[in-house]
Amino acid sequence: MTMENFDNSFGELKKSGYNEAQLKITRIHELQRIIDLVSIDPLGFYNDSFFKIGITFGNKRNYEVAYQCDISLLRECYPKCNDKEKKELLNLKNEIDDLLSKTNPHDLIHSDLRNEWKSVINPSNWNKIKEKLLKFDLDIRSSLDKHGYGTKDSQDPAYAAYS
Repeated sequence: MTMENFDNSFGELKKSGYNEAQLKITRIHELQRIIDLVSIDPLGFYNDSFFKIGITFGNKRNYEVAYQCDISLLRECYPKCNDKEKKELLNLKNEIDDLLSKTNPHDLIHSDLRNEWKSVINPSNWNKIKEKLLKFDLDIRSSLDKHGYGTKDSQDPAYAAYS
């Protein structure tokens, strides 16, 4: 770093000598990687010894981990979104929060024979949850791409992810 970047009176940087863009892209990549991995078994419990990501999420199901990662992705792209996009994404997030607080993808069923409880998937509830989560994930990924956090425009073959 050169001395002309410093303000001599306070010893502070006059302009940023650091660009966060590469770290932001790395964060986005890692969050999307986690979402893709846990989406293999969305109703299973997160197990870092299986995924080997190096992050613990507590006693959460994989769809909950994916949702938390999507919220982190929302934080990454939110400043670049226009007012309409911000409103749509936040409304969808609020709908999901409300749905998750009122809807459980599992039902507990009591077996009188064995006097034990068993957790079974409630297909109707799970379908409602997974459809909203998928829409949220796809909308955020689209927003990331739209605002330059994804691959380059595929119209230019030199930068296209797929030819």
